[in-house]
Amino acid sequence: MCESNAFKGDKKIMENVAVLKVKENSNFVLEDIKGNSKEIQGKLLYIDFIK
Repeated sequence: MCESNAFKGDKKIMENVAVLKVKENSNFVLEDIKGNSKEIQGKLLYIDFIK
């Protein structure tokens, strides 16, 4: 299993990211391994995958 963290700028916005969706309005929806979700407006800088 690998650790996956999503960052916007220098701020970690979600841990254990499992799903990344892009909506029609260009917002991002992140879902973690527990099924929690968070919608991000604007730019998502990166998702860091660490094994």
